[in-house]
Amino acid sequence: MTKDYLVLETVTRLARADGHLIIRLDLVFRADTGGLSGTRMERLYALHHEQHERFDVSTFGNLFENGLQMALAHKAPISVDLDQDDERETLNGYVRQIAKDHIVMEDFDDNANSYGEIHFDLASIVDVQWGTRDLKNLDF
Repeated sequence: MTKDYLVLETVTRLARADGHLIIRLDLVFRADTGGLSGTRMERLYALHHEQHERFDVSTFGNLFENGLQMALAHKAPISVDLDQDDERETLNGYVRQIAKDHIVMEDFDDNANSYGEIHFDLASIVDVQWGTRDLKNLDF
């Protein structure tokens, strides 16, 4: 965890490794620990010998920007949730350009068809996700 962000390893409902999530800390309203559901998932995760891939993003400066720079450099598919006038919009695809606080991303549908380029401000990002099974389907 950094000052304004929380970095999580995510898992599927079947307790399979499913990437990483960076979320603004001010959006986290609840964290459950020690419950039956969490214990079950930990047990299944261990039984399946699941492991998350390394996720080395710099924690200096803006974590969203650092993660987007990493995605651009590695040509890695990502999912970005944006806050657009109190509505959430999800983009799945590739970062094409970063200029100051402006991001250009190519957005894809579930069948890997491009919707085209989307331009948005860094400040509108709610969370960024890497390495999920759905995003690996876009990896081409």
